[in-house]
Amino acid sequence: MKVAFFRSLRVQIPLLILIGMIPSILVSLSLASFNATKIIREDAQEKLALETQGLEHSLSKWNEMNVRALKNLSKQPAIVSMEVEKQKPVLMKMLETYEYLYTASTTGLDGINVTRSDNQAPKKYADRPWFLGAKAGNDITYQTLIGRTSNKPSLCLSVPIRQQKVIKGVNYICATLDIVSEQIKAVKFGTTGYALLVNENGQVLAHPDSTFTSGDTLTDLSKYPPVNNLLSGNEGEFVFSDDTNTEWMTHGTLLNNGWGVLVLQEKAEVFASVKQFKQTAILIALASVALVSIIAWFVAESLVKPVISLTNVSTSLAAGNLDQTVNIERQDELGLLGIAFNKMARQLQESFATLGDRTQELDRALTAQKQSEQAQKTAKEKLQQQVRELQRQLKLANNGDLTVRAQISEGEIGQVASSYNSTLESLRQIVAQVQLASQTVAKTTNLNELAISELSAGAMLQTDEITNILNQMQTMSVAIQAIADNADRAEKIIEQTTDKASAGDIAIEQTVQRISTLGQTASETTEQAKNLAKASRKIAKTIGLIRKIALQTNVLAVNASIEAARAGEEGIGFTVVADEVQVLATQSAQAATEIEQLVGEIQFETSKVVKAMETSTIEVTEGSRNLVAVRTALQQVKGAREEVDRLIKTVTTVVTEQSLTSRNLTATMEDVSAIAHKTSTSATKVSSSFQDLLTVAQQLEASVGQFKVN
Repeated sequence: MKVAFFRSLRVQIPLLILIGMIPSILVSLSLASFNATKIIREDAQEKLALETQGLEHSLSKWNEMNVRALKNLSKQPAIVSMEVEKQKPVLMKMLETYEYLYTASTTGLDGINVTRSDNQAPKKYADRPWFLGAKAGNDITYQTLIGRTSNKPSLCLSVPIRQQKVIKGVNYICATLDIVSEQIKAVKFGTTGYALLVNENGQVLAHPDSTFTSGDTLTDLSKYPPVNNLLSGNEGEFVFSDDTNTEWMTHGTLLNNGWGVLVLQEKAEVFASVKQFKQTAILIALASVALVSIIAWFVAESLVKPVISLTNVSTSLAAGNLDQTVNIERQDELGLLGIAFNKMARQLQESFATLGDRTQELDRALTAQKQSEQAQKTAKEKLQQQVRELQRQLKLANNGDLTVRAQISEGEIGQVASSYNSTLESLRQIVAQVQLASQTVAKTTNLNELAISELSAGAMLQTDEITNILNQMQTMSVAIQAIADNADRAEKIIEQTTDKASAGDIAIEQTVQRISTLGQTASETTEQAKNLAKASRKIAKTIGLIRKIALQTNVLAVNASIEAARAGEEGIGFTVVADEVQVLATQSAQAATEIEQLVGEIQFETSKVVKAMETSTIEVTEGSRNLVAVRTALQQVKGAREEVDRLIKTVTTVVTEQSLTSRNLTATMEDVSAIAHKTSTSATKVSSSFQDLLTVAQQLEASVGQFKVN
């Protein structure tokens, strides 16, 4: 038998291997490509983020340095004085310290210069954002613009000048952004990666392309997708397409002053290595498929030959040739299959040899079984006929005729009929005795029922009368007991009153002693309060000294800030210390003022306490005299209580005796009532029992009357 080409194992095995292998290769390629893309993307994003973070840190530090320098400058006494002669040297020193500044000036509240560092005539800046923000009291105000002096992107910072927390003018500095632009231009990676800096309105402050930073005004990129996305508050990664459909990857972050730093790179450049990786992976996958196909073909060929041999021998066995065996000389599973197939062929030969003998024995057993079934059928029909005859004979007994008897025959049915006759005879005798007994019970019950009913009625009447007497006795007993309880309660109240009067006497005596002690303590406290007033006056003198020290410390802190600003970046750390010392001096002065107010309050309250203590001493003396009078009245109450106590004890003795007699009489009547009630209940139950017995006797007589016994 020949198998079609595409159904042959030589074709199907390599095909199945390829079907199982190709999806795995495709999945592996997809996973590898996905992971490679993910790794490259993450690496590019990390690189963009690192560049952005580096710029953000550098620019924030530069901006913080300018803000700190301007704030320190505005706190200098020369600047606060708003005098040109004093401000001019300080402003010039500021320009010498920070070379990238091109102006450091002050204005009045009208926006006109008070002092300029460039020796030009005063100008009016009332409409400038930096002036309006400082005049409004903002802690720091930024404005970016194309400087009229430098014709470059510039930054102006301004702070208010305060005298005793009142704004007297504006202090401002302006600097070119050349240092910032150099840092932005230094960011280059790959062939397309670059960085840019925009202000809070999306205008370009620094860009590697000089065309974006030239002109009379700042270039507006607020509509540029990455800038628009960043200014909307979305920091981090952003992917977009420009006007030429070129995809870009960007990473942006916002500075503390609202500026935005962006780093960009073309997406195609980032993922160029991914395309090369995919091409290499596809070539490797095709080579792997070809190699596996060749190996699978040889494996299939070695497997198909033993299978064909087994198929031929199996076909011969199916045709009836039981002497066939297969010859497969292999040590693998196919060799084991050939050995098992040969064993099966030999067992099949032996089975066919014994099959004939087993068939004859089975025929003989079937014949004997048919004969046995015929004999059982005949016996069953005879037994059914005897049962029907017994049922016919006993039909009268089922209707109540206990005189009928079944006919006794041979076999098991005859034994059942004999037992049934004996049972009917015993039942007939029992029914006859029950009939006689039921008649006797009915007669006896009718005679005794009337007597029991009369006894029950009398017992009920006696119980009602005893119950009425008992209720009256209980009412009287409760009244007597209430009188006794009230007498006891009154006696206890009198005793408690006496105890409280005695305790009050003792307490009043102790109070008098304590009031005397309190008077002495009040005098001592008054003296101590006067001493406290003297000490508070000494504290007030010390506070003046603290104020002088705080003022001198503040002056030293301002001078230290100026020297730190002149030291440049090396003095930044010392500037922070100077600021902290200045804050501490201010806090010390405020604390001295608060302490002075507190001391004044203490002196005022102390004088009030002295007056109150003197008044309290007079009131304590008067209270002591009143308590002596109260003590005398309590002793008189104690004598009257003893007389009332004797009268109540006499009433209690009489009422207690009457209560005891009433309880004894009530207990006796309760016993009599219980006996009468028990008698009435028993009579009622006996009467009810006789009625039930009569009913049962009548029912029994009616039931046994249905049977025929003679």
